[in-house]
Amino acid sequence: MATYSAMLPAEFGNALKPLLTSIFERQSGEIEHMFVQDLGASPDKIFAKFKQEAIAGASIAQVFVAETHEGQKVAVKVQYFDIAKRFKMDKGTVLTLLKVLDWFTPGIPFINVMPHIFSSLEKELDFVTEGKNSQTCKEELKHLDFLHVPKVHWDLSSYRILTMDFADGINLVDADKVKACGFNSKELMTKIIRIFSEQIFGTGHIHSDPHPWQPDGQKERFLGRDGDCSYRSRSLRTPAS
Repeated sequence: MATYSAMLPAEFGNALKPLLTSIFERQSGEIEHMFVQDLGASPDKIFAKFKQEAIAGASIAQVFVAETHEGQKVAVKVQYFDIAKRFKMDKGTVLTLLKVLDWFTPGIPFINVMPHIFSSLEKELDFVTEGKNSQTCKEELKHLDFLHVPKVHWDLSSYRILTMDFADGINLVDADKVKACGFNSKELMTKIIRIFSEQIFGTGHIHSDPHPWQPDGQKERFLGRDGDCSYRSRSLRTPAS
């Protein structure tokens, strides 16, 4: 709902927008503990610089800004430490509620689709898979000069931590800022449609969680952020024209 807030009345849309980037409080020492567990050292040692204050929320994680020892500015996506545990608890709760719902909606097998949904959600907990998906898209769509997919730093990433080149951009939900930067909305939408058409009808490797993408304010290109993808069989697609 927050992603499509522009389609709602202004008062509802404005209330939902913060959910896209909300930063929730973390326990003291949580970040350092996760880095030591996953990468063998604290972020202050792994990076030349690491800002302890998150710049944005990212669904099941937060994004931090850092600088590698080689001087590269990077975005570091770090999961909430207990998100996997919470997922298991929520999974049990949902299954219980669906069993109750079955009593009231006989003939509508809601519970039958849940294994597929849970399987997809579990993959979102794996940042290695997310990183691989993003780099697959980067390679397959490299001919689109208006799309930029940041490089993944694999030596600084793990199952729960994903480090990529940092790239500035403008959130497409912020229509006023997009307009103020001189972008043409029709042209932006045409490019987005081209990106997804290439995936749906061409590569078959499809971005399945399209949060508002960001046009780069300087280079007028899109910044692809997430690596949540699905695959469409070759028999079901044809090259995009």
